Amino acid sequence: NGSPQKPRRIDCPLDLLDGGIVDRNGTVLASPFALDKGEAEERFLSLLDAATEERRIIVPGRVNVNEASRSVLEAIPGLSEQAVSAILARRGRFGETRDKRFRHPCWLLSEGILDRETLRTLWPRITTGGDVWRTQIVAFYDGKGPGSRLEVVLDGTVKPPKQVFLKDLTLYGIGYPDSVLMGRRDGYQ
Repeated sequence: NGSPQKPRRIDCPLDLLDGGIVDRNGTVLASPFALDKGEAEERFLSLLDAATEERRIIVPGRVNVNEASRSVLEAIPGLSEQAVSAILARRGRFGETRDKRFRHPCWLLSEGILDRETLRTLWPRITTGGDVWRTQIVAFYDGKGPGSRLEVVLDGTVKPPKQVFLKDLTLYGIGYPDSVLMGRRDGYQ
């Protein structure tokens, strides 16, 4: 009808998917974003890499669905037991090379684990990244003799990042097969 539409706030990036807007002439312009495992999906993932709907610099309390345990995922309000099982089955083991689609929570929609409205509701509570990292440091000499293993948690929300946790795991052994420690993945289970 040519009358201008009332501006609508974008509260979640999912609002941009598969939709459209009406321009001044009444022409519907299709959204360039979709989760179709093609070019439109790559554009959407690139947008998520570069933009946010969140005004805060640090967003506390989001759960990383790519790394959280079953019990942590089950504690997210609105996430069904079926969805938790599907997430655990599809995301792969921690540290594996993943498809780049797993870098944002929208993989839960494109993989059919959640519908759009459920994901939209969960969006403020979940993430696939973060600024706090847990890692292990293993020191050894040629895979023979004694070695040391430490677990450390680093908080990257501050500059420079700070260590917030350190635990000596040496008493539990090196924890990894020699093939992994020597740069070969063939013996890793």
